[in-house]
Amino acid sequence: MEELKKLDEITSPDSRTRGFVIYNHETGQKREFGIEDLHEQVELIKLDEAVPEEVRGQFNVARNVCLYSWYCYPFHNVACLKAYATIELALKTKLGRLDEQTTLRPLLEEAVAKGFVKYKWMPEAIAYLRNLAAHGSPMNGPWSVMVLRRCADVINELFAETQENP
Repeated sequence: MEELKKLDEITSPDSRTRGFVIYNHETGQKREFGIEDLHEQVELIKLDEAVPEEVRGQFNVARNVCLYSWYCYPFHNVACLKAYATIELALKTKLGRLDEQTTLRPLLEEAVAKGFVKYKWMPEAIAYLRNLAAHGSPMNGPWSVMVLRRCADVINELFAETQENP
């Protein structure tokens, strides 16, 4: 069961983060995965300048929550949920629906239909994964970096300037 961290443990890594290692396939050497490694991974996940500032700002919240998962392991799930919410904001922004009460799947389907997103399987997959995170699932895992990468790809694709995506 998750518990409130004690005040003197707030800046200590969550015990579940200490089990990860970096393995060098060339040398066979292993070393502990550290906060520096997590920061390096998250720092590489960026939204393009073409993405509106409000979307980039909200995505940075997801990136920061991902970093803080070092100290609170369940923040991985919170970071994923925020990243999915940022996709929804990006879709509403791109499709001109900021003032509407719409849900994620129809927005994704519209983006695919208009050629803003190329993968037809994406609406179902993203909506399913978002729903797992949003609707009370006890699942907990260290996949937020991977999810942030994929969400950044989707958001960057939405705002990419191409012939199909003016």
